[in-house]
Amino acid sequence: VPLDVLRERQSARGVATRAEAAPAAVPAARPPPLAPQVVTGAAAVRDTPAETTDSPADIAQMFGEGSSGRSKRAHRQQRAVRAGSRARRASSGGKRLPAPLAARTPAPSADVAGDVQAQAGADAAHAIASGATVGDSIERIGRGRGGLVLCDAAVYAVARTRRTLKLADATASGPFASSDYIVRCEREIGKPVRSILVQPIVHHGVLTGVLYLENNALTGAFSTAKTEIMSLLSAQMASAISNAALFQDAREANERLSRLMLSYSRFVPRNFLSLLGKESIVGVHLGDHVQTDMTVVFNDIRSFTSLSERMTPEQNFRFLNSFLARVSPLIREYGGFIDKYIGDAIMALFPGSNDPLRAVAASVAMCHEVRRWSDAVLARDFPELLAVTKQIRVGFGIHRGSLILGTVGEDARMDTTVISDTVNLASRLEGLSKTYGALVIVSADTLGVRERVEGYVAARRAGQPAQLYSGKCDCGGLEWRWVGCVTVKGRSSGTHILEVLSADEGARCTAKEETRELFSAALAEFLAERYVSAEAEFTRVLHADKDDIAATYYLDICAKAAALERSGAGATIAVQKDGTAIIS
Repeated sequence: VPLDVLRERQSARGVATRAEAAPAAVPAARPPPLAPQVVTGAAAVRDTPAETTDSPADIAQMFGEGSSGRSKRAHRQQRAVRAGSRARRASSGGKRLPAPLAARTPAPSADVAGDVQAQAGADAAHAIASGATVGDSIERIGRGRGGLVLCDAAVYAVARTRRTLKLADATASGPFASSDYIVRCEREIGKPVRSILVQPIVHHGVLTGVLYLENNALTGAFSTAKTEIMSLLSAQMASAISNAALFQDAREANERLSRLMLSYSRFVPRNFLSLLGKESIVGVHLGDHVQTDMTVVFNDIRSFTSLSERMTPEQNFRFLNSFLARVSPLIREYGGFIDKYIGDAIMALFPGSNDPLRAVAASVAMCHEVRRWSDAVLARDFPELLAVTKQIRVGFGIHRGSLILGTVGEDARMDTTVISDTVNLASRLEGLSKTYGALVIVSADTLGVRERVEGYVAARRAGQPAQLYSGKCDCGGLEWRWVGCVTVKGRSSGTHILEVLSADEGARCTAKEETRELFSAALAEFLAERYVSAEAEFTRVLHADKDDIAATYYLDICAKAAALERSGAGATIAVQKDGTAIIS
């Protein structure tokens, strides 16, 4: 009968049943014996109170518990163990002695002891693992006995005295013969209670429960030998209950730790810790870093400033969280992780040897997902945005290269970050996607086609025929076209950039595929500074596809430069970081 059973039963009973005789009160300061003591006959009547008015708090006090529960109990158990060990060693001159319970309790046969120990551990383990509540157990037992469970008065008496109670015939005589339980078992159910054995379950001086046994058929059923076996069983049960409590404490601590680590992972990705060679955030220190090759992806919502001006702060956060909830899982699905959110932008990292194709595929998937999300929620949840746009659009910039990943800051505040011109270039490509009207811009180095593009440019500059595309591209089935060359600060040579056509809707993707050879020829003439020829080629592209924003951008530049070229003045074009061209 665990402690919580006594609390439930005592709360339900209010005041315990009175017995026939009211024996003298047991002194409250009686120290608990180190081993169970058997009380029978007159001693049972004299030392066992027939009436108990213990409150739930009193029962808790019997079991050595206060308001703090199991943690204080465990602490007292540890102190009792250490104090007992020191006292025994001091009295024996430093020699270790067996525990008093083991010394005073006769040991049964090896077979019996083994069976009892195994059964005690199995019962305790089952009680913890099954998850059944005390109320369920009482109800299950009581269903076959008219709602009665056990002799509460006997249980409470043993809990207070911490002494074993053994009654040969509880119905015929004894302090509990007139108790409600004994009377009802005999008169209403027809199963009179004969023998009763109640033993305290004590572990290191702390009462953890009560073992209650009764026999309805025999008087004097519990002999001395059986009582000794039950004493051993009680000792084993006490250890099992204590171990089960410790196991439960450890499991709850592990669950709390798991929840804590999960919360930390929402701020510092586990992938980041893994790349740093750390098992948890506890091992991260200021200045930890690692240099590696990785693909960086930047994503941004087009015209978000105009959109945010039409929404309240609450709507802004709801809009952003709704957007991020749709695209963020795709980054993880394709093997990447989010390094940080920057307002409406996302910076994601894709580690691994096959990361460029996975990064591009993830970006394409996010473009399609944003299109579906926009169609589903824009008119329904954010109708005020329809005045600005009919569909939410995004842009991606992707580049792979060497970078340094680590922690920066100071002792009181630090953050994870990635430092490299790889990051700067990926961010710039995302910005250029607006200029070219593209959804996804990726560097030629990232897809491994830089040499092909450079060869094509050299051939066209020399006036030789060349072809840049040959049927389906060999980049994981992704369709792309060459859209320009940009120079990044700190690099002497330009970086060729590509537009991933697979991110567009079907009609737009098809139109760009059909004109990409013509577009590339015009772009080669542009880079060769033959602006009159380039103007004519871009005009042909727009005749075939009037919605090509990149062709319109280049045609405007070529028209101005061609005018200077025709005048014989010559033209020099400098393209700024934002895509703006300065012609001189």
